[in-house]
Amino acid sequence: MDYQTKPLNGQAHESATATMVRGARELGSDFVSLAELQWKLAMADLAVAKQEALAQTMKLVMVLGLAIGGTPLLLFGVAELLVEYLGWSRGFTYLGVAVVALGIAGFVGMSVVSGLSKCGASFARSSFELNQNLAWLKGVLSRKSVPPVTTRF
Repeated sequence: MDYQTKPLNGQAHESATATMVRGARELGSDFVSLAELQWKLAMADLAVAKQEALAQTMKLVMVLGLAIGGTPLLLFGVAELLVEYLGWSRGFTYLGVAVVALGIAGFVGMSVVSGLSKCGASFARSSFELNQNLAWLKGVLSRKSVPPVTTRF
C-alpha cells in the first residue's frame, strides 16, 4: 500500500488508517454533540414538568386545607337543615351527607391525580429525540460499507 502515502501529482493521499481515525473522530464528535443536545432537551423538559407539578401540588394543598377546615362545619350544617326542614332522622341524614361529601372529594382527588400524571408528558420530546438519535447512531455503526473518500488530484 505504498502508493497511498506517496504523492501523486504533488498531492499526498490519505492512508486507510488516517481515514479510519478521521471517521472515528467525526463519529465521536457527533456522538458528543448528540449527547449534549439530548441533555439540554431533557433539562428543558424537566423544567416544564416541575412547573406543571408545582401547579398541581398547590391545588392539592388548597383542596386539603379547605377540606380540613370547612368541610365538617358545612356538612354538619347541611345535615341539620335536612333534619329540621324534611324531618329526616339525624343519624341517617349525617350518613347521607357524609357519603355525598366523600363522593365529591373522590372526584376532585381523581382530577388532581390525573393532572399530576400528565406532568411527565413533556418528556415525550426527549424520549422521541433520544430514540431518533439512537436509531441514527445504530445505522452509522452497523453500516456494512463506508462511502468512498473523495480526494482531489
